[in-house]
Amino acid sequence: MLGTRSQKFGLLLLIIFILVATSWNFFNAQKDEFNLNVNAEGNGRVNINPEKTKYLPEKKVALAAEAGNNSTFVKWTGDFESEKETVEITMDSNKTITAVFKKKTEIVNFNDSSLELAVRKALNKPSGPLYKSEVNDIQKLEAAGKGIQSLKGIENLTSLTYLDLGRKWKDGGWNYNIIKDLSPISNLINLNYLDLSGNKIENISPLVKNNGINSGDYVNLRYNNLELGDKDQDMKDIKKLKENDVEIKYE
Repeated sequence: MLGTRSQKFGLLLLIIFILVATSWNFFNAQKDEFNLNVNAEGNGRVNINPEKTKYLPEKKVALAAEAGNNSTFVKWTGDFESEKETVEITMDSNKTITAVFKKKTEIVNFNDSSLELAVRKALNKPSGPLYKSEVNDIQKLEAAGKGIQSLKGIENLTSLTYLDLGRKWKDGGWNYNIIKDLSPISNLINLNYLDLSGNKIENISPLVKNNGINSGDYVNLRYNNLELGDKDQDMKDIKKLKENDVEIKYE
């Protein structure tokens, strides 16, 4: 009898121990779960997979931004930052993440397909309409040696600081653009680097009219069709730029 009672008592203790351990693990697991708070700023929504509000540590969660009508996705902000519409996050802490959307503005058109391709590459947008709200965020555009003839449309890239429209060495030879008219860049006041080498430019007055091209900025005008005599207008414009402490190459 005594042995039986001891066995029963031992079994009871084992059951109690298992229950306590299970409860401890359960409450610890609950405690270790992380909160995920996802918001949408602007006209859009976020698809979450798996869709929950609490996740175990190291759980992978997929977030997909879906823009509403006449809106476009911009970026993720908060405890996770990215400009990709679909992302995957790892739950290693409590997180608050916001998908930012903004209203689409007017569509921008480019007369020159090669210039448009360079803009699309800068935006990583191979197809679809190009909106002003998208292109005016571009700060750097590399379009050297693309055979570009017209700059119409580039006036919408108002945040440009770096613009390379010069010649480019490729496959054992120089590749060029064929630009004549600079008027579309006359109001790109944020420019501080401008390479126009190897084009067909005959009139640089739009550069003088651009109040943003001034001290410390760089302009390359080599290998163009400029008149560089002392009395020629091109030389007078070059002197005006130099007077504003612009680093200008033209010979």
